[in-house]
Amino acid sequence: MMKNYIRCYKCKKCIYRKRDLVTVALFFQILTYHGCCFEQELHELRFPLSKFLPLNTLFGKFLSSYTLCIGFILLLTDPSVFWLSMLCFLPIFYRFFSYWYIERYF
Repeated sequence: MMKNYIRCYKCKKCIYRKRDLVTVALFFQILTYHGCCFEQELHELRFPLSKFLPLNTLFGKFLSSYTLCIGFILLLTDPSVFWLSMLCFLPIFYRFFSYWYIERYF
């Protein structure tokens, strides 16, 4: 059985290990980077998180859990802000799709 390898968005080389993989949300896309390519990309930007949002890093896990709590609090306390609470769930959906389509194959 042939295994499909995931390619880095910047250097176009294959990513063989899960610890080298960094998934990033850029608008409605999920991009994959090597850890070192992601660090280079961060150093090239003026505002580090203005271009994309890292999903499978410690920051991404913290952001997902934080927005999950805020989204549930908004949803339970005031139903009139339903769409605002759905926006809070957006990083969680990105994190889920990142795992489902990319990270589970390692």
